[in-house]
Amino acid sequence: MSVLRILHLVGSADNDFYGDLSRLYAQDCIAATANPSLYEFHIAYITPDRQWRFPPSLSKEDIAAAKPMSLSEAV
Repeated sequence: MSVLRILHLVGSADNDFYGDLSRLYAQDCIAATANPSLYEFHIAYITPDRQWRFPPSLSKEDIAAAKPMSLSEAV
């Protein structure tokens, strides 16, 4: 059986409150479904400044360290 790649779209282009709420929900979802033999998770995180980031995890440190990109760069 092949591994299914899943892209989690997380964050908020509107405000930090909803971005952090989205991050917490997604973090729990990833933890509850973590099974490397079935799933390969990727994260696309958007912030209110409309910058996209692709962190390796949803920790605040990983999000802050990820390179910010415009939508055209991210696509």
